[in-house]
Amino acid sequence: MKRWDALIIAAVLLLAGALYLALRPADGETAALTADIYLSGVLYDSVPLSSGPLELRVPAGDGFNLVHIAPEGVSVRQADCPGGQCVAQGVIRRAGESVACLPHRLLVVLSGASGERGEVDAVVG
Repeated sequence: MKRWDALIIAAVLLLAGALYLALRPADGETAALTADIYLSGVLYDSVPLSSGPLELRVPAGDGFNLVHIAPEGVSVRQADCPGGQCVAQGVIRRAGESVACLPHRLLVVLSGASGERGEVDAVVG
């Protein structure tokens, strides 16, 4: 390996470490978040992430959604809707993020302190 190769590798690793430190949630940031669960546009339940980990079975017509709430984030673990895109959406961790199940008319939105600071979600340019 040449000298410049090692220098480039070191620079990339340093940049990756700096990005990780800059973009990771601060300690206690997710603890101040609340999962607001809506069914057909009406608030069904509001659960602080700090009260987890817990699983909440949300009935939706003839079906259900199993919402997993933990201090690390919120996800839909199981659903009997066709397609299952709500399960595939994964874990949400920041205020303003949401998971939706359109067939069951379910919406889970994170709200709380971290969204009130006006953070930049992404920069394109």
